[in-house]
Amino acid sequence: MGPGEFISYAEDTEDLIQSHSLALHLYVDDTQLLSIKQLKEITSRKAALEDCVSSVLHWCAQWRLQSGDMTELIWCASRTNLQKPQTIDTTIQVGPATIKPVDNVRNLGVTLDSQLNMCNHISTVFFVQFFLSNYDE
Repeated sequence: MGPGEFISYAEDTEDLIQSHSLALHLYVDDTQLLSIKQLKEITSRKAALEDCVSSVLHWCAQWRLQSGDMTELIWCASRTNLQKPQTIDTTIQVGPATIKPVDNVRNLGVTLDSQLNMCNHISTVFFVQFFLSNYDE
């Protein structure tokens, strides 16, 4: 697929996702859905994410495109909100699969965590630099 065809596919995907009141980030063949809401609105956000992903999968099938099996879900919040009792189901359904939230995801080489404090990314970068500096000796 050339750049022109890719842009037309990406533009359709962008319109489809925005019709579900979600923001997005596209990078090459990676699509990230984003939503910023208060914790009390998590149920409506889950429904919006599930509907949107279902629509994108249907769109991919219509265009005979493969949809990746690399779906990850992360809920970001302050430490206080993350420590509140979890009485809300935070998983989402993507077709027959149940996607459980994770504490860390990688985005363009940066490890993001659910508190957005960058601790995991910093420790990973520090470890790699420490290992490489000791390996050269």
